[in-house]
Amino acid sequence: MKKIVKKVIVYSMVGLLQAGLFATVTEAAAKPNDPQPGYNQQQDPKKNNHPKKDNNKNQQDKDRKIEAEKQRHENEMKRKPNESDRDWQKRQQQEKERHEKNLKGIQGKK
Repeated sequence: MKKIVKKVIVYSMVGLLQAGLFATVTEAAAKPNDPQPGYNQQQDPKKNNHPKKDNNKNQQDKDRKIEAEKQRHENEMKRKPNESDRDWQKRQQQEKERHEKNLKGIQGKK
C-alpha cells in the first residue's frame, strides 16, 4: 500500500512540474499580434518628428534643474551652527544673488 501511495505522489509531482514548465513556455511564446524580433515596420515620416517629445523632455530637464537649484538654495539659506548674525545675513544676501543668477541661467534669460 505504501508503494502505491509513494508512486501516486511522485507521479503527481512530476505532472505538476511539467505543467508548470509548459505554462512558462507558453507565456514566453510570441503572441500573434506582436511583431517578430528583427522585423522592421515602416514608419510614417511624420511620426519620426517628435517636437512635442523634445520640448517635453527639455521642459522636464529645466524643471528638474530648477527643483535642484531651489533645494540647494533652501539648504544654503539655513543658519549654520556657530555663525554670527552678521555673517549669516551677508551669506544670505550673497546666496540670494547667486540663486537669482542660477535661475536666470537655467531659464535662458539674460
